[in-house]
Amino acid sequence: MESLNEIAKILSKKRLDKIELLEANMLRNENSLMSKLFQASLNDEVLTDFDAVLYLYQEDNRKSQQNFRRLKSRLKSRIYNTIFFLDQNKNSFSAHQQTIIEQNKVVQTIQILRRLGANKSAIELIKNNIHVAEKFQLYDIAKFYAFELAKFHAILGQLKLFNAYKDLYEDFLNKETLIQKSTLAYYQIQLIVHYSKGNQKRILNENDLNKLLSELNQYKELLVDNNDTSYFFLRSKLFVCEYLGQLEGMFETCQSIIQLSTQENFKQPVWQGIAALYKAKTYLSTGNYSQGISELSQEILLFQEGGVNWMAGNEYLLKLSLFQLDALSVEDKLNNIFKHKSFKSASEHYQQRMAIYKAYCELLQFEQVLQSNKRLKIGKLMNELTYYVNDKLGFYLSFRFLELIELLRAGDTIVFEERCLLLKKYSKQMVDTVLQREKDFSMMILSISKLKYNKKAIIEKNAQAYECLKDNKNRILVNDFEVLPYHFLWEIILRYL
Repeated sequence: MESLNEIAKILSKKRLDKIELLEANMLRNENSLMSKLFQASLNDEVLTDFDAVLYLYQEDNRKSQQNFRRLKSRLKSRIYNTIFFLDQNKNSFSAHQQTIIEQNKVVQTIQILRRLGANKSAIELIKNNIHVAEKFQLYDIAKFYAFELAKFHAILGQLKLFNAYKDLYEDFLNKETLIQKSTLAYYQIQLIVHYSKGNQKRILNENDLNKLLSELNQYKELLVDNNDTSYFFLRSKLFVCEYLGQLEGMFETCQSIIQLSTQENFKQPVWQGIAALYKAKTYLSTGNYSQGISELSQEILLFQEGGVNWMAGNEYLLKLSLFQLDALSVEDKLNNIFKHKSFKSASEHYQQRMAIYKAYCELLQFEQVLQSNKRLKIGKLMNELTYYVNDKLGFYLSFRFLELIELLRAGDTIVFEERCLLLKKYSKQMVDTVLQREKDFSMMILSISKLKYNKKAIIEKNAQAYECLKDNKNRILVNDFEVLPYHFLWEIILRYL
């Protein structure tokens, strides 16, 4: 009762009156401006401050703006306070995530108790939680607990306990440092692989690649018996395997991440989901489309609906259906993406990428289902691709392939040869081994004019390359911007020669 008596005395009526939380009764009060603003924000009825001012006060003047700023500030303050007290067990968090949230709350509670003089209650909380933090490997929090307990026992003159907690503090500190180093090493490797100017793909030279491999080897020295360092090492390894096009390495690393992130005390649905996305990419490259769709359809539930990873998962499901040449499934998946409420607020490049997918979907329907000579709106699509216009080796290349195919479908050989000059320029940049499929397909297209549109000669010239693209026996990584399989696009081209 001693600690309960201590904390009960902290709560004076004056302080209780000043706690600002969102309550159900307040939100049900239709006459409350705060309730109106909350409901309007919740339902996306107002998207700008100007809209909100007019909605609440029916006029836009200095006084209305000042009142709105105060009201918005008070509402945000109440929301933040209320979020702090939400019961995380009732939300879709794993046990590990719930523990992280709850332990951070405990730390903040301890800080408040100490400032208000309730030191015994603070120490009691620390003793009740230090083993939880250690069990879930939350070493930044466990370090804080050990530090406070070491001070506490030093004040009481208890040397043995002081030394025990001092040693524990240093152990937690070292482990926390290793986690931070491994995290930064992961981001450094990511930076080496993905850094680019504008939207152009990052191409690593030999020195960059050696530096990348060196970073990964040094990374092993950071590993301890810790889940966080293991995860970031595996994520870094996954980046390297992807860049080098090592499909087996990618798949094995994904399996290791899934095994790590599904442990009873370390369940990490997002990490598991990230591994699922990469695994889907290996299925795409090895031709296991049905298995990829089957697994990813379940694993996409690991992500928050409408979030970035959830949308990426739907994109891979769409791509797997495209590679199956399943026009009906493709159309259904594409419509689900476009109709979802999160699509309108998605990033510019995602929306434009979906526009490219839609055009390829139409091409698939024209050729496979409708057997129609209907034309794609290439000019309109070009105007929509402002984000990818300088991405000469990414989805802009997807657009160029589509444009060239459409020109052949229309029989416009003059413009086709003009566009081939652009493709020839792009192909000189394809020095990366993971771009081998793009390079092969580009050479096949460029051979058309060289062989003067002689269909028989073109087929014979490109027979081996066609088989390589179709079977992918060399297990070359299928890049994100190969929207429809290149061998299928080649079959379309041959029909119009």
